[in-house]
Amino acid sequence: MFGVPVKPAPAPYNPNQDIEVQVPPDCDGFSSLRFSPTSELLCASNWNNSVYVWDVQPSGQAVPKAQNKDHQQPVLCTSWNQDGTQVYTAGCDKTARLWNLATNQSQQGLDQRKLLTVSYCACACSRQCKD
Repeated sequence: MFGVPVKPAPAPYNPNQDIEVQVPPDCDGFSSLRFSPTSELLCASNWNNSVYVWDVQPSGQAVPKAQNKDHQQPVLCTSWNQDGTQVYTAGCDKTARLWNLATNQSQQGLDQRKLLTVSYCACACSRQCKD
């Protein structure tokens, strides 16, 4: 009505503190989500052979930080290293990789100690992938 003060719109109700993630256009669903143990970084593996990392802001908005497309088939699982600077990935291409976020490079052929970190991840993937 005229002459009645307009109340500002209330902030969106978000009791669970949900995070809004911008989904890449080629995304057809995420296979895993993991938060970094040391920061507000969120890592997701994808059915399109990719791994994504977002920086989650205090507002709940996720800002894209990095993307890796080194796997040849779907990536089904991820795991952070202890200091949150690298991500272990395993996929249907029967590889486990270590992705260094500082250099945005990944390597295949992990040594036995590093493979123990992703052994559960790789085992879960092998059950979901076709030979």
